[in-house]
Amino acid sequence: MDKYLKTINKISALFTHNPDFEQVMYQTLVLLSEETGMQRGMISINRRDLQEIHVEITYGIPTDRNSPIFYRLGEGITGKVVETGRPIAISKLDQDPLFLDRSGARTQMNRSDLAFICVPIIYGKNIVGALSVDRAARSADLETEVPFLETVSNILASRVHLRRIKDENIRLKETIERQP
Repeated sequence: MDKYLKTINKISALFTHNPDFEQVMYQTLVLLSEETGMQRGMISINRRDLQEIHVEITYGIPTDRNSPIFYRLGEGITGKVVETGRPIAISKLDQDPLFLDRSGARTQMNRSDLAFICVPIIYGKNIVGALSVDRAARSADLETEVPFLETVSNILASRVHLRRIKDENIRLKETIERQP
């Protein structure tokens, strides 16, 4: 079985058997790394109320929960992908000034050795987030990997949408409770 099809099969099985959002999303990024060689994955959620995209789940990226990573709509590659609803694939990271590396995970790396792919997560007509990964540029097959990641993002979409609704409900409830 093709490695991409095998990975999609494993990811869809995760969603069937585990209701925990963080766990399923994290395990999805783990599978992308272990099965396809994609590294440093991020799942970001579009916070329409703030007009920001918040990085919620990472793999292979050191994060400080006290300093969350976020982008404004249109800012950097992730912000552009969420703003336009179109994927962006870069064969060599050092060739694109839009790449911001907010996580700092690639500061000690030769960016010409890395390819980067970011695809929107779309639920219905709403762009609810983004899925991004990088990998060794020499082994990148962007023509295959972009549609593959779009398929993965389709699997993620309903769960990300439900998470957004849940978070919005919590924020609304807190707002109502604070009113006199």
